[in-house]
Amino acid sequence: MYTKLQLFKMLTSGASIFIGLFAAFLWWKASIVEIPVEEQSNTDGVLPAQISVVSINGKEIDPFKTASEQSKWNKWAAQASAGAAFLQAIVWMLPD
Repeated sequence: MYTKLQLFKMLTSGASIFIGLFAAFLWWKASIVEIPVEEQSNTDGVLPAQISVVSINGKEIDPFKTASEQSKWNKWAAQASAGAAFLQAIVWMLPD
């Protein structure tokens, strides 16, 4: 049988592993997210200025909106990693 402390340490370590894997998924998602260029309507005969780049996949994307979306995913991944590190710190500080 496990003591309550051993059980707590195992559950905390397991949660840390799960959260760390979730952070890895979030960083992977941040690396592949792309926001396509929105077609601008020509209502008054003049098209607005627009910057776009062609991604490695050959799609035309908006670099500013893509960077903003990637920042959102990166923020979530960093928060998840901080949570995983915090749980590992708790496990490390507890006696055996």
